[in-house]
Amino acid sequence: RCNMGDAAIVSYIRYFIDRVCNPPPNVSLEFSLPSGQAHVLTTPRRSPFQPSDISLGSIFMCLDIPNVLHAVNCLLQEQRILVVSRQRSLLFSVCYALLQFIWPFQWKYTFIPVLPDRLLSFIRSQRPYLLGLHPRHLRRPDGSDNTDGLVVLDLDQNRITMPMSVLPMPEDEVTRTKSVLSLLLQNDLSQFDNIDFIPSNFPPRLPHFDTLIRLTFLDLLYRLFASVKNNLIEISRGKPRLVYFKIQHFVSEKESEGRWDEQQSKWSREKARAFYLCVCKKPIFWQFY
Repeated sequence: RCNMGDAAIVSYIRYFIDRVCNPPPNVSLEFSLPSGQAHVLTTPRRSPFQPSDISLGSIFMCLDIPNVLHAVNCLLQEQRILVVSRQRSLLFSVCYALLQFIWPFQWKYTFIPVLPDRLLSFIRSQRPYLLGLHPRHLRRPDGSDNTDGLVVLDLDQNRITMPMSVLPMPEDEVTRTKSVLSLLLQNDLSQFDNIDFIPSNFPPRLPHFDTLIRLTFLDLLYRLFASVKNNLIEISRGKPRLVYFKIQHFVSEKESEGRWDEQQSKWSREKARAFYLCVCKKPIFWQFY
């Protein structure tokens, strides 16, 4: 039995919350209360579907659906991306949302959602990056353009400019994602019974809005790359484990799956093939095999 007064108990709880850090994922912290009762605190492994303090819906308040999909495509192709706005808080939330939309891919390059003035030299880097900055930095002091070869995502103007080297995602896959996102943003929830990537065992209440957004983008990536697993050959089970990816066979399969417009069949196939070859040769893709 604990003989401490209420004030003392509250002070212990406040100290524990304010001063004791949560353990890393999968590491347990054992502690005992004055009563002698033992407790174990374990931080769960971080999941992209856990609610966040940052709403993913904010990105759609400044960008339309096609521009968001263009930005996701540029991340998959490891472009140098500048996210531009006069509102710093908007820069952070949009940059964060874009990284959530490419899960399970992980951005391993420079990520600075609000670039300080003293780090403006990062813009000249030849490595992929995702940077947020004020639009005044898009031009050099002499007035010349500072964005040659870069992707510029202008949140204030709902506009994206991309170099010619960026290849479009297969349109037949993108069309479905556009439709689902439109339903989400219009709050037309009556259509969700017909969307097969939302699990049937979800609780009766509607899932969190951010979760539905993440599921929509996960569904897009699944349709683009799920058949990769059928084109992996394990060469060695030792350490390190060696796996061979039959990239040409995978790309040929994706070509045969496509629902091509008859008038633009050859052009569509060539663009789709180039897109898959581009992404599958990027380091962001290598983490899967």
